[in-house]
Amino acid sequence: MPQGRLVLVGNPSDAAAVRHWVAVRRWAAHHGWETTRTVSGTAWCAIVTEEVLAGSCSPADTATLDTLRAAGIRCVSVHDAPALLATVPTLSRSA
Repeated sequence: MPQGRLVLVGNPSDAAAVRHWVAVRRWAAHHGWETTRTVSGTAWCAIVTEEVLAGSCSPADTATLDTLRAAGIRCVSVHDAPALLATVPTLSRSA
């Protein structure tokens, strides 16, 4: 059973965003968290590309972002994600 859940929205387009995206996926795998691209159930937060946050994205990504926000799920930039994940309490990372 996963420790937590992260929703990934968008497709990173620049080298820095790709590095952070990979870091998020590695962190999740290492700590037993699930990553998903669909919004169903609960999620700890959503990691979102800059393009999606700026509204320069597909209608599907816009709808996903709207659904996440309506559900009160925190949406953070892929560039801010590594620092945010570093703040997750140790207790939530343990099995």
